[in-house]
Amino acid sequence: MSNAQAVAATLRAVLPQVPNDVVSRLDDDLATVTDLLSETLATSCRHPEAIGEASQLRAGLIESLHSLLKVVEQAIADKAASLASDSEPAVPALPAEVSRKVQELRGKPPPKTPNKETNQYVREITSQGWAVEKTTGNHLKVWGPNGEGPFVFSSTPSSATSNRKLRALRDQIRRKDSTE
Repeated sequence: MSNAQAVAATLRAVLPQVPNDVVSRLDDDLATVTDLLSETLATSCRHPEAIGEASQLRAGLIESLHSLLKVVEQAIADKAASLASDSEPAVPALPAEVSRKVQELRGKPPPKTPNKETNQYVREITSQGWAVEKTTGNHLKVWGPNGEGPFVFSSTPSSATSNRKLRALRDQIRRKDSTE
């Protein structure tokens, strides 16, 4: 999968998260403010004029925000379609949890373990775009950039089996990268 297609898949995954409900909640809050303003100005001679202006401002703001969100949604959808139209077939978006976890861990230094060999494998795996975190039980969870995993490995130095499995995963990643 090309970088452009990965970005397209990510954009498609983000599209449903555009905050339409935020505008609805803002509209409700502004209605409450208008009601409070109405109660406060009930005895004022400018009451109808002030409430009319507040209502017009509210309606204009909400209408503008809805229009802006539609433009943003369309721009995201258009960009995703444009990126996906590369010669390679489109790849489905990452599952939301995997995508979130990989994004959350990306850029953070890999976790340290008491085993130097394990640390070396973890550094190599993370340098290939994979994400690794240390669990509360001192295990390593590994997620791939394309939704692979999680794979779980022991991080204790006495676990030769775990190191063999981690090395095998590293070798598999290397082979996959060399064929692309």
